[in-house]
Amino acid sequence: MADRMGTPYLQRTLNLTLTNHIRDTLPALRSRLQAQILAMQKDVEDLKKFKPDDPALKAKAMIKYVCVCICTYLCCVLPLQPSSTNFYCEPRLSLQMRR
Repeated sequence: MADRMGTPYLQRTLNLTLTNHIRDTLPALRSRLQAQILAMQKDVEDLKKFKPDDPALKAKAMIKYVCVCICTYLCCVLPLQPSSTNFYCEPRLSLQMRR
């Protein structure tokens, strides 16, 4: 019982707990960060191809801003409505109906 008391035992126990936690969570964290890096690299490649005078780009931007406004409005209004009429915007600029 004496070997389970005191600061050295607490230190070993906490060290073991922390080591196990890091070992368990590090792979998922690494995967999530790599996915975010890939998404950022894709965004950077898209931005390298950016042409400010492209009419299609202006239309996409306008759709995006309208979509954000709609989403903001619906987030305020729809919690009061039944969930069967819940609309939302996806990040890919498309409106869909969720059922």
